[in-house]
Amino acid sequence: MTPPTTPDTPPAAANPAAAAAPAAPAAPTRLTFEQGYTRLQAIADRLNENDVPVSEMCDLFAEGKGLERSLTAFLDTQRARVEAIDRGEGIHTFEITATATLRAVEDTLPF
Repeated sequence: MTPPTTPDTPPAAANPAAAAAPAAPAAPTRLTFEQGYTRLQAIADRLNENDVPVSEMCDLFAEGKGLERSLTAFLDTQRARVEAIDRGEGIHTFEITATATLRAVEDTLPF
């Protein structure tokens, strides 16, 4: 049975199960790699200051961990893309032809 709520008892304390339930995940924040990296650097700078309250520190750590995971996943995807390009996958092909000047020079060569 849920304990009754009194004027000086917060609702979460009246229902311990509700207080322990994790919040629904928020929709992901969209940003570029550069924006995410810049924010992660700002978080690291703030965490290195001496006057960061513990609650802010935890919030910043959670945000930084999310950024770190997302930035790493993005880099892994880009690394795989570069490796595929290096293997010749998905590249644009070109046909190189000699210019008229080069043909004239080639015609004067003895071989």
